[in-house]
Amino acid sequence: MRNSLSLAVVLLGLPSCVLANHGDALLLGQQVVTASRTGNAPVSIASSSIITRDEIERQQAGSVPELLQRLAGVSVTSNGGRGKSTSVSIRGTSDKHVLVLIDGVRIGSATSGSAALQSIPVEQIERIEVVRGPRSSLYGSEAMGGVIQIFTRRGAADGVKPYASVGAGSRSSYSGSAGVAGSHGNGWFNMGVASESTDGISARAFRSAAPNAYEPDADGYRELSAQLRAGYRFDSGLELDGSWLQSENHGDFDTRSTSGATGRDAYSDGSL
Repeated sequence: MRNSLSLAVVLLGLPSCVLANHGDALLLGQQVVTASRTGNAPVSIASSSIITRDEIERQQAGSVPELLQRLAGVSVTSNGGRGKSTSVSIRGTSDKHVLVLIDGVRIGSATSGSAALQSIPVEQIERIEVVRGPRSSLYGSEAMGGVIQIFTRRGAADGVKPYASVGAGSRSSYSGSAGVAGSHGNGWFNMGVASESTDGISARAFRSAAPNAYEPDADGYRELSAQLRAGYRFDSGLELDGSWLQSENHGDFDTRSTSGATGRDAYSDGSL
């Protein structure tokens, strides 16, 4: 019988170890399934970076662009101080070619096409994932330069855990946040509020070519945000996740013309 079995293995061209270990479980490499329904290995060939909540608190950055400008291949251009129009590009592409997602939902201006990253409250963020390079095959034409995925805060370990923070700085800058996160069984939740205000700096620098357009006033910024996120994981592994984020902001800016017409009272209100 043993000789017949060996002969069958030779004739079929199969390795003998396959028949000898037919009772053992077949072990495959770990797979990660994303919303694109495409399986990816844990180690991706794409250049990517992750900014965790611990890194956000350690860096003490005041905005999302400040966090992103520390990453290789990411360029940030701002038109002034806190809250002013800011563009983020990856590997030299246009800011309109960078796709921005918050909890899987695309955000961006209907007119300019770019996302107002300067208006996203840092205190409401759990982590940021940045993928450099073209990812249009998965995310569409907006991802020619890369993808920035922002995930809001979610429940922590079992039980309920409150959190709070306060901050103060120069130019009458103040910030504060408070919230509560928790989980019980297969369910989890997080809710929080955050506020920020600053007198700011002048949004327009002096130019010798147009001296009358310079207005040396402080252009302030105020922001108030709230966030709620909850989810439940079933025993089958299916997870339902819902999130809500609202941010209201007010920013002053300069519009003084070269003829000297004042723009001291110019401002913009935005919401996210």
